[in-house]
Amino acid sequence: MGESQDKRPKFSICVPTYNRKLTLPRLLDSVSRQTFRDFELVIIDDGSNDGTEEYIREVEKKSDFPIRYFWQPNGGRHRAINRMPELARGGIADNIRFG
Repeated sequence: MGESQDKRPKFSICVPTYNRKLTLPRLLDSVSRQTFRDFELVIIDDGSNDGTEEYIREVEKKSDFPIRYFWQPNGGRHRAINRMPELARGGIADNIRFG
């Protein structure tokens, strides 16, 4: 049975990553300090081999907000970004700028 619309988060924070295990704690700390809690964190891993998945799986166990992790074979940042609308359950901004 599908998830009802009112159980979906208001928005999704979508993060593409590749071998960024050492920088993810800073991101997760920032997200955890948000006072508005009706969101999910979606991490799209573009083929990391630095222990990113293991790290995220441990953080998921302790997190007080939903973290959804997806791994895909390395194909470039653009492929991870292109999957965001497919994976996000909440709304995502259509004018996001990636630096």
